[in-house]
This record gives sequence, structure tokens and C-alpha cells, in this order.
Amino acid sequence: MSVNLQMSDVKKEDFLLADSVKTSPNISNELRLLLYALNATDEKQQKRLENFLAHTDIDWNDFIKLVVDRHRVTGPVYKNLIHYGKTLIPESVSGHLKRQYQQSAFKMLAMTTELVKITGIFDKHGIRALPFKGPVLGMQLLGDCCMRRSGDLDIVVPQESVPHAEELLMNSGYKKIKPQNQFSRKQYKSFIKKSVHSNFFNPDTQISVELHWKFFSDYICSVNFDSVWQNRQMIKIGQSQLPSCALDDTVILLLIHGGKHSWRRLFWVNDIFLILNTYTSNDFKRLMDRVEALGIKRLTSSAMILLETLFDFDLPESIHKMDRKDKIIPFLVQTSLFHITESDELNQKISFPFFKIKHMLSNFFLVSNSRYKALFFFKVLFPPDFGYLSLPDTFFFLYYPLRPFFWFFRKFTKIKPARMRQKANNPQNSSLCVKSPPCS
Repeated sequence: MSVNLQMSDVKKEDFLLADSVKTSPNISNELRLLLYALNATDEKQQKRLENFLAHTDIDWNDFIKLVVDRHRVTGPVYKNLIHYGKTLIPESVSGHLKRQYQQSAFKMLAMTTELVKITGIFDKHGIRALPFKGPVLGMQLLGDCCMRRSGDLDIVVPQESVPHAEELLMNSGYKKIKPQNQFSRKQYKSFIKKSVHSNFFNPDTQISVELHWKFFSDYICSVNFDSVWQNRQMIKIGQSQLPSCALDDTVILLLIHGGKHSWRRLFWVNDIFLILNTYTSNDFKRLMDRVEALGIKRLTSSAMILLETLFDFDLPESIHKMDRKDKIIPFLVQTSLFHITESDELNQKISFPFFKIKHMLSNFFLVSNSRYKALFFFKVLFPPDFGYLSLPDTFFFLYYPLRPFFWFFRKFTKIKPARMRQKANNPQNSSLCVKSPPCS
């Protein structure tokens, strides 16, 4: 599968709009069916889904892989297919999707229980903790914490609370898996400044946590924790109340997250669809005013055009005017379509250098201002990576001339940092954690 669009040829009128994208020869029948299932929200879309199922040959194994593994939309696809097309899909397929949904729901229930536990511990110790994405987003968008699949729990805390929060997580059975470095003071200061989260894993519950101190890198835009915390809303899950980002903040965070990853998984696009599908013209105006103030109007416009391309969704004319003025937007949309339609295996095995470069170019052009581009290059060339060589603070300045070489090794070779090689050679120690880094 590939989307054969040339950057110079892509114009708004050439985009694969909702109907034509599902009949394009560049998109498999299985991906078309997935899109029909996600779009099946009314009688009109139901008839299209039924007609497609009645007249199209489907490789059901490939379809299940796309739904469950590639795009992670088991919940909404299963729900819509059972509601609108149950008699037209094989019983074995509906049974398999049901089992996958039940397994996912069981996992999400366990993750929700753990989220309630962790936020309760943080609250008890005076740490402001704000979950985002994950189960709370499932409740906000679908009214069901089990319907939206999530691989980990994302929790953001104030930067000054990070050492205490890390200590509490490790006292609760979590192992710190990234970074695994024992940082010096200068290394830790650099890591906190240039990174946004640490990764933890609980071997008993098999649950992963990303502990954030920033929502995103500051070079994209500045989303202040305090302002998001002030706007938070409480989400009732069972007998518990969990804080969550207000939807106006959530849509900003989702737009940035999806844009950074070129929208390669459709469940990210579906999140945006579920939010914007409820928007009025005034809501759109408020959103566009805010993204313009944040400097992410190009990122947002390309996401909305991608949404209109893949879903039964009509954009305000103001977005199309923005598209006609900004010639980079078609490239961003084309890149996202490439990532959505190409398989993970093909990207990794055949087009590795091209895949990486294309993704980096997309990220480079994601925001239009010069400051973003300069900081993007600086982050690429000087990442907070101390795994290849650990220097004492006295020689910390040497990381700057050396990091371009580390970047090359990381991006274009299979040479791993010394700590990762040690972990691979000693798998029995892979679950060991390191102590919390020193507070700066």
C-alpha cells in the first residue's frame, strides 16, 4: 500500500476526500473497511458500510491486524460493525474482534484502577497530578474508559515535583526503565530541560507509566501546566473522581501529539474527529484563534484537512483558505497518508532511511516560525543522550561536539549505547531500576 502523491502535484482539490479515499486503488480494501467502520455514525454511513461489505472481498486476517495492532481502534470498530454490519461479517471475525475487545477492556479496567491508585498517592503527598490521554480521554470522548485503547498511563506533574513523584512510583513497585542512567547533576539538569518524561514499568501489574513534567518540548509551543491545571475538569470513573484536561486543552495536546507522529495511527485521528464533530462555528473560531496564538496553525490546519480526507467531516472555509496560502500543508497531509497506509514492516525493512528522513522533514515543517526550526535542529543535533559516553561534569562541554556523532549512530546504525548493550547481554537484569536522579 502506498499513496503515490507528488508534493508538487498535491492541491486541495486533488485530495482524497471522504468518498474517493475509500475507492482509491492505493488503499487496501481492509483499510477502506476500517475507515467505513469508524465513519459509521448515522444511517447514511451505515448504508455505505453495508454496501461496501456486500460487494467487496476482504482479507479478514489483514483487517484484524489493521484494527487491533496497526491502528488500535478495536473498541469503536467492533461496536460499529456489530451495530451496523453484524450480518455481513463472518461469525469467526466478529467473535475474534469481540475477544480482542474484551481483552483490551479488561486491560483498560486494570489500568484505570491503577491510575486511580497512583493519583491518590500523589494527592496524599501534595503533588498535583494531571492524567491525560488514556482512560480519562476514553471517558470524555466515548463515555467508557474501556472503549479507547491505551498502551500506558500518561501523568503530568510540576517539574519541581518530579523527584518526589518518581520516588513514590518506585515505592509502589514501579521500575524506572527510561532513562536508565545514573545522572550527574549537570546531566540531570540537561535531561530535564530537553526531555519531557521518564518511563516506568510495574512487573507485577504489567502496566507502564509515562511521568511527564512537560506536555511537549518547549520548541513546539508552550503549554503551561498551571493554566491547564486551573482549567481541569473532574471525570467520574466508578466511585472515583479523577482530574483531567478540559476538552479545549485536550484538543491542543492531541493535535500536537498526532502531528509529531505524522498521525500514523488512525485512533489519534479518530480522537480529533470525535471532538471536532461536536464543534460549532464559534468553537472552531475559538480554536483557531488559540492555535494561532500558540504558533501551531499550520500543524492544526494540516490535521483538519487530513481529518476531512479520511472522515465524513466538513471543514470551515477558513481552513481551506489557510491551505491554499500555505504550500507546506499538502506535504504534511501527504506524509501523514503515507504513514497511515504503509505497514510497519514495510517502513522498517524497505524504506528505513527514507522513512526516517521523511518523518524528520515533516516534523521540521510542522510549525512555520524560524525559532521552532532553529530549536528543532538544536534538539536533533544535541539530544540529552548520555548512554554512549558518560562524562564527569568537568568535561560536560564535550557532549556538544560529540553529540552529532551520537545522533548519527542512533538514527542510521544499529550500534546501541553501552547501557543498552549491557542490558541485552544480561536480560536477567533488564527489570532493574536506577535511583531517582539528584534534584537540580
